[in-house]
Amino acid sequence: MDLPPILLFDLDDTIVTFDQHGPSAWREVCEQAARRCAVSADTLYGELIRVADEYWADPARHRIGRLDLDNTRRRLVSEAFVNLGVDPALAIPITDEYIALREARMGVFPGAREALAALSTRHRLALVTNGESHKQREKIERFALARFFERVFIEQEVGVGKPDPAVYRHILFEMRARPADGCMIGDNLSWDVAAPQSLGLRGIWNDWRGKGLPTGSSVKPDRIVHFIAELVQTGEG
Repeated sequence: MDLPPILLFDLDDTIVTFDQHGPSAWREVCEQAARRCAVSADTLYGELIRVADEYWADPARHRIGRLDLDNTRRRLVSEAFVNLGVDPALAIPITDEYIALREARMGVFPGAREALAALSTRHRLALVTNGESHKQREKIERFALARFFERVFIEQEVGVGKPDPAVYRHILFEMRARPADGCMIGDNLSWDVAAPQSLGLRGIWNDWRGKGLPTGSSVKPDRIVHFIAELVQTGEG
């Protein structure tokens, strides 16, 4: 597919590595916590993941939790510890260790900066990300990404986030663009592909895990890549 004039990019797990660091960081902090209580690291890890998965699976809770991410994580760890009979006073230091580990390991996907630099000479680029302003702005500054984008749209600043169609309508209005002029590139099939497609934009799925579309998926991306570098490595088509 030929790329349209306006390219909207997701941040986490599209440009910046994010989810891939979660499991290893949780494993490490569970090993540390297990030395301070009578529960094994595997049991701690299993309950933390169960509690977190249950919480984040609910869209309404997800919207609330991601706008106060660190405190949400602390509450979830505390809940998991209480469920296992572990002193919940350990929750805050353990969670903070996890946050520090995960953030230290974040980086930019191979070739992402080069791809953005090349694309920005031929297209109008915007960054579209959910979450807290301060956390997302810190990543943008840390990885020197601002120079590639004409506009940055962060959920907390806009007042609405993906997958609400209102965020895409807002972006189109702000960029004085028609849906046919734009394409969203991101790792979330619902938020970054189905939602913009419903308004007439194109959607490119960044399948960084390399697992392919889920069986029976009703979402049909206009294109699938594994790294955004592929958008320029193949001549954009």
